[in-house]
Amino acid sequence: PQHRLTLNYISMKKIILAVAALLVVTASFAVKPQMGITYGLNASNITNGKIDGTDTKLKPSFYAGYFADFTFGNIIGLQPEVIYSRQGANIKFPGFFDGENAEKGAYMTQYINVPVMVKVYLFDNLSIDVGPQVGFLLDAKARAEKDGSKIVTDFDKMGVDTAGGEIKRYQTENIDFAVCFGLTYSLKKKLDFTVRSNLAFTEFSKTIY
Repeated sequence: PQHRLTLNYISMKKIILAVAALLVVTASFAVKPQMGITYGLNASNITNGKIDGTDTKLKPSFYAGYFADFTFGNIIGLQPEVIYSRQGANIKFPGFFDGENAEKGAYMTQYINVPVMVKVYLFDNLSIDVGPQVGFLLDAKARAEKDGSKIVTDFDKMGVDTAGGEIKRYQTENIDFAVCFGLTYSLKKKLDFTVRSNLAFTEFSKTIY
């Protein structure tokens, strides 16, 4: 199988994206795809839908998955992928977290992401990649730290004191819509190196009370 190493940057912002049925498109073309595994490092942040008053920074992690690469002539390709991805953000809490005075911590999320990339080849071994992505949230936890001790809880079950006694609770969105863009360099069609940025349009969470 073909292998791919990728560095992803994922940022979450607020907009609404409508995504049509994408994977079924490839079934209508009589083109034999190249198939393989994809894996690598990512760095993610949450900039919308985060806990009120928190400062967020990039959180490094990893992902792995599977892809099929359909090529039509020498210029255009279509590449659907199914990827398991660990994401989130490093954070600084504004106050109390589940009854404890926290200083810093992290959002820790796990997704199944399904991007469908349109590849435009500038050269035989270099392409510009762009396409939509749907992400399905598997798990979301929050970790708080102070003086070397750690507290980990489900994101939807935690309470944060952000106003001197007012406890706020948050609920995550289970589906995330994004657009992806990047570059891929292919080394003799056996190993691809990809740099990709994912701009997510769905709020990570919302206040429920």
